[in-house]
Amino acid sequence: MNTDILSSLNSSGSGLNITQVAGELAEAETAPRRNIIEDRIDDAETSISALGLVRAEIEALDQSLALASTARSTAVFSSNASVTATLNDVTAAELTDTQIEVVALALPQVLEFSGFAGPDATLDAGTITIETGVWFGEEIPQSFAQNPDNAPVTLEIAEGTTLQDLADQLSAVTGVTARVLDVGDGTVSLGVSSEFGVGNALRLTATPAGTPTGTGIDIAGFDTTTTNADKQVQAASDAMVLLNGIAVFRDSNSFDDVIDGVTLRLNEVSTTPATVSVTADGESAFVVLDALINQLNTTTSFVRDVTRRAYGGEAAGDLAGDPVADALGRRLNSLINGGLEGFGDAPVYLSDLGVQTLRDGSLSLNRTVFDEAFAANPALFDAIVTDRLRADSPDITVSGTITGGAPAGSYDFVRDPDTGYATLNGTEVIATPLDDGTIRYRAYSGDLAGVSITVPADTTAATITYGKSLTETMRDELDAILADNGMIGRRERALGDTITEDQASINDLNLQAIELEERYIRRFAEMERIITEMNSTGQYLTNLVNAWNADN
Repeated sequence: MNTDILSSLNSSGSGLNITQVAGELAEAETAPRRNIIEDRIDDAETSISALGLVRAEIEALDQSLALASTARSTAVFSSNASVTATLNDVTAAELTDTQIEVVALALPQVLEFSGFAGPDATLDAGTITIETGVWFGEEIPQSFAQNPDNAPVTLEIAEGTTLQDLADQLSAVTGVTARVLDVGDGTVSLGVSSEFGVGNALRLTATPAGTPTGTGIDIAGFDTTTTNADKQVQAASDAMVLLNGIAVFRDSNSFDDVIDGVTLRLNEVSTTPATVSVTADGESAFVVLDALINQLNTTTSFVRDVTRRAYGGEAAGDLAGDPVADALGRRLNSLINGGLEGFGDAPVYLSDLGVQTLRDGSLSLNRTVFDEAFAANPALFDAIVTDRLRADSPDITVSGTITGGAPAGSYDFVRDPDTGYATLNGTEVIATPLDDGTIRYRAYSGDLAGVSITVPADTTAATITYGKSLTETMRDELDAILADNGMIGRRERALGDTITEDQASINDLNLQAIELEERYIRRFAEMERIITEMNSTGQYLTNLVNAWNADN
């Protein structure tokens, strides 16, 4: 209890503890408003905390969607180590078995120029011209056919250039790699290699600038115009495979144009043919979808709990009545139950794969329905996890990653075969002629920016269909929700602003309470003065009367 010194010293006053009374009156006047504001701050802080938990749940769902988006309805296997097979386009892959026998691997040509003292050994001046092409013939001199697509490159070799400098100059030429190697016998060699493929072999024409000095390396020693026989340690060769018995040649050990949607990597010459199988993988697909449904249940259940209204004796959730949390719950339900366009004539729904909504709002995956649906149409699962770009003609291929934010649907490709000018959904696309006579068009702007369309030269029009998967659709929505300016971020900032304003209001109320208390103290002090004067006058009169009575 506060000590009221004024009341203690003044025994002739009212006897009230005026400091206590003044404080209690000031508190009584400001407390109701302070309580309302403090309750509002508590509610806002609780909401911010709950929104943080919602954000964590949304992030967990986003991670699950990212993981699910890597799944595919099909899988590819190779029966032995000579060939590695991977899917590169699940929408193009067809269920099939292919026999592949690796007869030969693609190799680069390797030349060795040996017997040098070290990488710092210097060269005489001259020029070295590098050509790429094909060596053929067994007789000496051999014949060389230059690749017309690769122009010869001539290097100017200044006197005093080191062997290492020459290696660096050669490596700067497209299609050439050169290294100085210590062979272990006290000398070094200059190794020069081409790109893979028989058509990428090298011919070096070395021309000295004058008479050799006798102190430097003679440039003429790097000439291979007559034959590669004395310098070549490995001939350039193409890869050869027997694809179901048909001989196929490539200048690389990795190619993706012999089995639709599959990239093949040749590792070694086969001892037995490899069987590359593209199969439907229903078990893996079920595991992925089941895990995704479980995460969706976890997230949506949490959102339902925090937005639950008080009912039947149950307490309300921390975000009951919060407009943003309610909107988030509705948006999640809409995404889960909505149809996916662009994957066929009709939208694809989760229910098509056996996903059912139970009475409590949770989801359940029916294994029997899933197995039947997947067996009938594995592409239904791909609609859940994989975007699809497809043209309405098998002669047209569509590839790329959309960066323009296109909605799912159909887009018109229109081309003038005389001028080559083309548009995609009204936006100009840029043409690049290809060696096989087709033309590749790329969209650099518009909804379908990032897409490439390869068409035959006589193409006038096509319809490009874009199907946006459930995982991508939901991730786009969740990323927008989680962004700084998304619905959660805006709500958190609004609540934070409310707390700041309310705390300022409490500070104002505290100042008002101090002012009120001081005002009441001044009034009570004046009251005490008057009461003291009245009591003093009364005492004087009493004493005077008593004196009169004593005299009488």
